[in-house]
Amino acid sequence: MSSYLSHRRRAFAAPTGDFGNASRDFDSAVPDYLNVADGAWIPTGAQTWMCWLKAETLLNAAVYNHNVGTGNNRSVAITAFADTSISAFVSENGTNNVSFSSNATSSTGVYSTGTWVHVALVFTPNTATNGLELFIDGVSAATDSTVGLDAVYDSTYDIGIGANGLGQAPFNGKIADCRIYDAVLTAANIADIVAGDAFSETNLIGWWLRNTDDLDDYAAVPHDATEGAGSSSAFDTDGPLD
Repeated sequence: MSSYLSHRRRAFAAPTGDFGNASRDFDSAVPDYLNVADGAWIPTGAQTWMCWLKAETLLNAAVYNHNVGTGNNRSVAITAFADTSISAFVSENGTNNVSFSSNATSSTGVYSTGTWVHVALVFTPNTATNGLELFIDGVSAATDSTVGLDAVYDSTYDIGIGANGLGQAPFNGKIADCRIYDAVLTAANIADIVAGDAFSETNLIGWWLRNTDDLDDYAAVPHDATEGAGSSSAFDTDGPLD
């Protein structure tokens, strides 16, 4: 459990089929990863992405993203680095050119092996202050301007969980409770989700890796995940809110 949770969460037992008491285990050597098919439902405007991660090995890993460098198909990415920093990234034109992208990277030491940490990326278009904001365990950890970025690039590759959509830059460890909202969640919204005290389904358009052994999407209009090529990720009863 993260140090942040130990201070602010109340006793919480999620009902069966809900979130926080299970995860998916990804082996980077395979590599294990999940795909969610690309489609018009993936937002390009204001949005929030979030998930829990528990690293077993420190790697430069594409944890949760709609972001492939091949053919300049970068869009949105949460990346964990071997130096124990985490970044939130968005691109307007598919490249990583600083004139068309925004990157909010935390300091080092925000995560470690064997410990659950919650990560959230919040994108507000064309905003000077906190246009892109990275939250670690419900607390703002880094920000960047999005002035000039009216939308993120509409990548044609699939969403990747545990690696990018092609299985590149795999993560080694466990991931849980992956969500996408097509709206800007507030700091209070995110802190509530992290604490397990409350969660919102308003504007929730993608929700995978809950407490059940499946790859189903529990949003109102589902877009189920599938195992990537050669992947065999495993259900695990280890969860961040246990």
